[in-house]
Amino acid sequence: MKKIGLLCALSLACVVTGCVTQPQAPAAEKLQKTGVWDVNRSVMLAAENSGNYEIALKTGEEELAARPDNDEAKIIMARLLSRTGQAQRASSLIETIKADPHGLVLIERVRCLIAMNQGTRARELIDEQEEMGRIHGKENQFEAQKLLAVALDLEGDNKQAQRFYESLLSQREDPAVRMNYGRSLIATGNYSRAAEILMPLVDSPKYPQARILAAGAIKKAGDKRQARSLLEGYLPDKQIDGLMKK
Repeated sequence: MKKIGLLCALSLACVVTGCVTQPQAPAAEKLQKTGVWDVNRSVMLAAENSGNYEIALKTGEEELAARPDNDEAKIIMARLLSRTGQAQRASSLIETIKADPHGLVLIERVRCLIAMNQGTRARELIDEQEEMGRIHGKENQFEAQKLLAVALDLEGDNKQAQRFYESLLSQREDPAVRMNYGRSLIATGNYSRAAEILMPLVDSPKYPQARILAAGAIKKAGDKRQARSLLEGYLPDKQIDGLMKK
């Protein structure tokens, strides 16, 4: 049961990772001339970045109702749907996209598979397409590597996943990578390293679980006093007491 919970947590962590969306010509160029899609895209991305998925999804639905052939909007919507536990809807939407010049459709298809805990198929799909050179652009390659790492974690290949996380963080700071890396380290019992990785996220409003996970890792590493100190003022004393007893 604990393993199932961990897998679900890893899936959710992956679903909230970001992905750069690039316009697809000529349809996107035509839409941008009207200015309407520019505004809607900005609203969707800003709402997504702030965690307001309800507004992001509502804006996307309005955009697609007005312009049902807007593939760029479909890609963003697919990502939002996967992040909010609607992977089946995301998958259906992805199948209506006609072109994928940058590999963005592939990335969202992989995200759907991970959201449905199909780590093996997700990994296979990324491996196949990377070998064929289907994923273009530095940002898209980075996103594909993030997803591949989570897919490996879902398969139980935590050590390989952790090598990917370490490599990604050496390239640049990415909170989603850091969060997934911390979870993976906890799964393999490397509590001290997990706490070290998670500590930069403990004050992040976007990752409220980071503080609790870091405290849990610190406690498992043997420092209950520091773990409690990290949670004081963040959780009610009764809840802290319960966590310290586990």
